[in-house]
Amino acid sequence: MRPPLSATAGQLADSIRTLWAERALAWLKSQGGILALSFLNSFGVGRPGAAFSKDMPTEVFSRVGENFIRLLRGEIVWDASTSPVF
Repeated sequence: MRPPLSATAGQLADSIRTLWAERALAWLKSQGGILALSFLNSFGVGRPGAAFSKDMPTEVFSRVGENFIRLLRGEIVWDASTSPVF
């Protein structure tokens, strides 16, 4: 029996989200081991006036991306009491 069209569309959307996250992580890792202060601040993230104060290791951000991908794949089963800190 074929899955309902809505289930197939949902699975496709999940696959696309995971693919985009994987590509973003690959791009991030391609930037090298250290992300320059000017590069980080060029994104304009955070509240008004918020800024990075120094260069940061790429690993700080790639670790979050790797776990985000695991979450999208359904590999993470933590809850609030068992979640590790990254």
